[in-house]
Amino acid sequence: MISRVDGTDPAAFDSWYAAVRAASLADRDPGVVPLPHPDSLRAVLRGRGGERRALAYAAHGEDGGVAGALLLEFGDRDNLHLAEVDVNVPVATRRRGHGTRLWEHAERVLAEEGRTTALGEVQLPSDRSFEDWPGVRFALARGFAAVHEEDYYVLELPLAARVREEVGADVLALGSRYELLTWTDTCPEELLADYARLRTRMQADVPLGDAAFERGLWDPARVRDQEERRRAQRYRTLVCAARAATGGLAGYSEIALPEGECSAYQEDTLVAPEHRGNRLGSALKLRNLETLAAEFPERVQVRTWNAPDNAPMRRVNLRLGFRPVERMHEFQRALPG
Repeated sequence: MISRVDGTDPAAFDSWYAAVRAASLADRDPGVVPLPHPDSLRAVLRGRGGERRALAYAAHGEDGGVAGALLLEFGDRDNLHLAEVDVNVPVATRRRGHGTRLWEHAERVLAEEGRTTALGEVQLPSDRSFEDWPGVRFALARGFAAVHEEDYYVLELPLAARVREEVGADVLALGSRYELLTWTDTCPEELLADYARLRTRMQADVPLGDAAFERGLWDPARVRDQEERRRAQRYRTLVCAARAATGGLAGYSEIALPEGECSAYQEDTLVAPEHRGNRLGSALKLRNLETLAAEFPERVQVRTWNAPDNAPMRRVNLRLGFRPVERMHEFQRALPG
């Protein structure tokens, strides 16, 4: 049997989340696995997701317990052809058809939603074989193809003194050419339009491989919508932006902080093309990490993803002390229209 999980029944949600957690941790270092916080998932499932929706389902074993978990995510503004699919089956209940039943159920739901492309991610530890990893085998057996990959990095806090000194020199070297501005959760009104412009530029620049993902446009209203959505999902956000002496924002970097976790997530970092070559990326990230340490000292680890072909950002991350621990493989499959 497969049942819907909407986040309103605590027992049903807890059993579903336990299956997600058990499957996600299998054969991986538990200290680096990026599990969504249960409260954030509850908020999404209850419909407080703004321009994104999520549906969750549980596969039940013969004893009635949850033997597998399915999460489907949809964009309702961009990428209306697309759905993100996450199938999780704990080791103890694998090879009994639960994953297949969940995928078949996902196909039916996606058809009802009018989605014609499915995307899914598989996290592969650095020391494991691509061909032998269960998630890879499952995806390939169901007609998915690998279309994109990113290295997953972690940074242990506090920053090493050497890093603070070396990268801090980049901040000093900016001199009067750039001013670093920081905010938490809400972009100042006077910067909003310029910040939205950079968010659109980020969408244009981010590596996507062969994923059938449409790059969206950002305006001030969309920025405000995301800020509200993150509050509803119990996320805090730190942003550092660089304002050029010649006028306008030259770049930004963003850290997301899910409530109740000891980790933070380094998300977008962008330097506008005309301002590159000044080590602004390093300066933006360092200032944000300093703000994180001062305002949220309970956060002891920062996590981020970086496409292997994005060499400049890879150098920045390694310079700050990030270390690669896994590789994320994105799989895609076309569905009947």
